[in-house]
Amino acid sequence: MPPTRRALFVLPADAPGGAERVMATAATDLAGRGDWKITMMSLSRRLDTSFMDELGQGIQVRYGSGRGQFPSEWPALRRLPKDEFDLVFASHFRVNAALAAARRVGLLKTKRLVTRESTVLTDRARGARLLAYKLLYRAYGAQDEIWAQTSYMADRVKEVLPTSAASKVRVVPNPVDVMGVRARAMQALPQEWAERLQQRSYIAWCGRLIDIKNPVLAVDTLAALHKMGKSDTGLLFIGSGPLEAEVREAAARRGLQDAVAFAGQQANPFPLMRMCRAGLLTSRREGFPNVLLEMMSIDIPSIITTDCAGDLGSLSGVDVVAAQEPGDLAAALALRLSKPAFQESSYSRVLRTRNPASFVERLLGEGSLSA
Repeated sequence: MPPTRRALFVLPADAPGGAERVMATAATDLAGRGDWKITMMSLSRRLDTSFMDELGQGIQVRYGSGRGQFPSEWPALRRLPKDEFDLVFASHFRVNAALAAARRVGLLKTKRLVTRESTVLTDRARGARLLAYKLLYRAYGAQDEIWAQTSYMADRVKEVLPTSAASKVRVVPNPVDVMGVRARAMQALPQEWAERLQQRSYIAWCGRLIDIKNPVLAVDTLAALHKMGKSDTGLLFIGSGPLEAEVREAAARRGLQDAVAFAGQQANPFPLMRMCRAGLLTSRREGFPNVLLEMMSIDIPSIITTDCAGDLGSLSGVDVVAAQEPGDLAAALALRLSKPAFQESSYSRVLRTRNPASFVERLLGEGSLSA
């Protein structure tokens, strides 16, 4: 048996966001290969709803302290394991910059360092914050590869990187563990949720309740849908965040409090999503919304999204609405709900190209570490 090799995956926080789920998917696939020892390191303390607790055998979990916010990544460099790694992978630009700097000065020893961009930061920031982001990107360069999720993201990040770092940018689409998502989706729901979700045709909205995700637009879309005669529809928010009170108030103002449900943060959102007739994404801007791939994996028959990221047109079976207007989103939902079509074949064509094994082969350098 070949000697065990070591990989380090570094997260800013123990929170089940899209980037974290991508990293967990890759770590699980790599651990399953038998000759890898994986360390998953969160810079934050362990949360009450820790998604890292669900990682499988072969993955060692380490936690930091605090909430994993800036500038926690820099003190954390002193806690990096002193042994040399075969692979280090991260997917948050603050962590990416810190790891690149650490490798450059010898604090991080690894044969291969790959970092992944989780969003297009230059689309989301202005003024002093944007300047700070650009300065932090100057720390990039010691990576072997810098991954962008879409061609649009690659073009945008190249604009702010040093020339030596820009040449290392690669477009690597996100993976999704279809069988893993489906297995988790079959876990039993609490009785109260199972009963409630059978009372209406619910639309799943999954993500953090923050401005960039635009959750109030989802409420406005439901209101427009009811005006179109689809009063039997409901909206299920899966996730938490600082805008929850505002979203609840928006539902109450529109008389929709009985049609809008809040499930809160869920370590496993898929059983709830599986019970919904449609999926809705209302984001203003995303790196790439992996939740769409997860909705496709459990065959949600109608999936509607704003045009919030690059390469969404490649998702066969998903309706991309150009205007971020409730009437346009509601019209798309009404059409799909009136004429539901099983999208399994369309979804399968997309999902086959995004399997975790291929993603991990790219992570290993297409042979340099995979032998």
